[in-house]
Amino acid sequence: MASNGRGAVEQLVWEVNGQTGCGLRVVGTAALGETGGAALVEWPDGRRSVVTPATVPVGVMRQTAGALEVARAHGCPVPRHELVVELSESVVAVVQERLPGEHPVGVDADLVDTLVAANDGFADLLTGRPELVLPEVDFACLGATSVLHEPLEQYSDRSRRLLRQLQQLDQLVPRVPELDLVHSDLTVSNILLEAGRVSGVVDWNNGALRGDRHFALVKLLFDLTWEAAEPSGGRHRVQASGLDRLETVLHDAVDPDRLRSYWAYWTVRMLHWVIPSANTSIIDLHVDLGERGLC
Repeated sequence: MASNGRGAVEQLVWEVNGQTGCGLRVVGTAALGETGGAALVEWPDGRRSVVTPATVPVGVMRQTAGALEVARAHGCPVPRHELVVELSESVVAVVQERLPGEHPVGVDADLVDTLVAANDGFADLLTGRPELVLPEVDFACLGATSVLHEPLEQYSDRSRRLLRQLQQLDQLVPRVPELDLVHSDLTVSNILLEAGRVSGVVDWNNGALRGDRHFALVKLLFDLTWEAAEPSGGRHRVQASGLDRLETVLHDAVDPDRLRSYWAYWTVRMLHWVIPSANTSIIDLHVDLGERGLC
């Protein structure tokens, strides 16, 4: 997308301005993020926002914007999506409110309790909201065949055995509809803190989901486990007490079969991502985590 000497996110802002005439000015770029970076922008009236690319179609992002308005009305710390702009058939830009706060550093048991409480705020938000047609979690990756299986098939005998075990969990996939608002990529990089409270759950650029909010916490567990394996607990300094608390919360709050299906989903998703791009230690970390979730 980048051209004329502009970086990718600056180009995104340039195209948004060209299509909408909103006159956004780039004032910086985000240091952290999970969907390809973000441009920090200022409106002509001085308001500050963030511009990011979405990974899902424009219709899903517009439904997500509506769901976030419902969440905001219930006091959840989520950004208003001020503009959702389809720049081309495959490129969607989101201009969202810039929330205050910093990314967490020092993820211990107390902080995990704070994050879980914020996620609990999404419970039942979609009850009585038939106009918000959000996708549900697609467990097709646990079926007999999926393009997501290829890296596991090719990596090692151990990953192939794990895949066979994960596929058996397809029958455990929950069929009862849930009405929570679900963040599809809940990581510590997508959380902001201010004065000890969660001031922002951001980066909904994969689209919001309708389902069980605890599904998002399993992704957070995978994210924290990866960081905890890095020197000094990674950039967010993840502590063992934080991991232990989050796993305890999940085992206490989620039916065992349902939890295994969530765990299996994220195992397949994460291994599909890390096997082609990460080193052996990171891949084996995720295989270990996947095997542990089957117990």
